[in-house]
Amino acid sequence: MAGKTILIVEDDGILAIHLKKTLSGFGYTSFASVATGEEAVEIVKNGIPDLILMDIELAGEINGIDTAEIIRSFSDVPVVFLTGYSQEHLIQQAKFTAPAAYLIKPVHAPELHANIEMALYRHTLDRRVKESEDLHKSIDASLRFRNVYHEKRISLSPFNCQDPREIPCLPSHIPENIGRSLAFIEKNLISPIHLDQIARQACMSKYHFCRIFKKHIGATPMQYVITMRLRKAVTLLQRKDLKICDIALKSGFNDLGEFNKQFKKLYGSPPSSFRGPVW
Repeated sequence: MAGKTILIVEDDGILAIHLKKTLSGFGYTSFASVATGEEAVEIVKNGIPDLILMDIELAGEINGIDTAEIIRSFSDVPVVFLTGYSQEHLIQQAKFTAPAAYLIKPVHAPELHANIEMALYRHTLDRRVKESEDLHKSIDASLRFRNVYHEKRISLSPFNCQDPREIPCLPSHIPENIGRSLAFIEKNLISPIHLDQIARQACMSKYHFCRIFKKHIGATPMQYVITMRLRKAVTLLQRKDLKICDIALKSGFNDLGEFNKQFKKLYGSPPSSFRGPVW
C-alpha cells in the first residue's frame, strides 16, 4: 500500500534513519521519527498516521507498550512492535495492546515489508466491517428512537436513564482518586480536556489510569468525556433560543461536524431530532 504514512518511534537515531530509508524504498512516507512515547501520543492526537512502527524501550518516561495502550484508548491506528526483546513476559504484556505484529530485531526488509502490508490490509478490512456494522446500528437505533418518541415521548440516554438530564448510573463504589477525575471532567466539560490532565487528578500514569477507569466506569476516559458532553447537549436542545452550532460550543465541541457525528453515533439520530418530531 504505497503512499501510506508511517510513524517511527525509535530512540536509536541511527536505526531510525535506516528505517526511514527502508520505508521510503517500500514506497511509504515516514510521518516522523520520534524517540519517546510522549511525542508519539501527541503526533497521533494531531495527525493520525496509517501505522506506527515502535520499539518497546524508549527514551521517555513510558515504554512502547504503555504508549500503545494510551494510543489505543483514543485511536485504532495499527502498531507494529520492532524490538530487540523476546522475553516471554514482554510478549505477554504487549499482546494486551493488540499489536498488528511483534517483530524481533534484526528484521530483514522483506519480512518488515510483508508484516506492514498485512497490518495495513487487516486494518482497512476491519474499518470497512466496523463502518458496515455502525451503519446497521445507526439505522436500528434510529427506528427505535422513532418508536419511543411517538409512543412514550422519552429520550434515549447513554446510561439507560429515561431522562438524559439524570445523573449517570455509575457504580456505587468508585475509588476516591477516580472520583477526583470525574469531578475534574464535570468542572471542565466545555474546556479542552486531555488524557494526561484527567490522569493527573488520580495521581496515576496514563496507562494504569485508563485501565482502572475503564474497569470502574465501563468506558475509557475520553469516551466518558464525550458522553457527558452529549448529555449536556441533549439538555440544551430543549432551549428553542439556541442554534445547534451554539449548543455544540456550549457542550464542549469546537467542531460542528464532529458534534453531529458523535451525537448520531450515540443516540442514533441527529441533534435536531431531540427538538421535536420531524417525520
